[in-house]
Amino acid sequence: MTKLNNYDLKEINKKKGSVLAFDLGIKKTGVAVGNNVLKTSRNLVTFYSKNKNQRIEKIKQLVNEWQPIYLVLGLPSNRDSSANETTKFCLNTAKEIEKNINLPIFFVNENYSSTSAEELIKDLSNKKQKNNTSFVDQIAADIILQSHFNEVDKQIRPLNA
Repeated sequence: MTKLNNYDLKEINKKKGSVLAFDLGIKKTGVAVGNNVLKTSRNLVTFYSKNKNQRIEKIKQLVNEWQPIYLVLGLPSNRDSSANETTKFCLNTAKEIEKNINLPIFFVNENYSSTSAEELIKDLSNKKQKNNTSFVDQIAADIILQSHFNEVDKQIRPLNA
């Protein structure tokens, strides 16, 4: 797990509350919300943005509504873990979020989260959700958040032993 700023995960995890996760995209962004104590999450919404300012404003609105203790962003990369254009987009967006919102930001490798989301949706019997492409982004954000909670457990469990 990578972090944008120098926050101590163990200290942050002492706080109890909601966490927002984002599957960032240039045109649309999937969002999930979770609870860091229960380690549960659910898909929330997909929003569309035409530019950086719209994206940041929507994220600010969600932060105001949900009052998270920190944020989790999916960070894509190439198969060899090198950065690509989408990686740079996500890192630049994270810097903009940091400028505008005073919250810790953590990254999770999001490779294959959208593919996993598509596979989950294929299994749904609800045809309306199956054909909803924005639903994929929400589920991908949920997968990102669950991956984060799993990583936190792996890292914090040895510290508490």
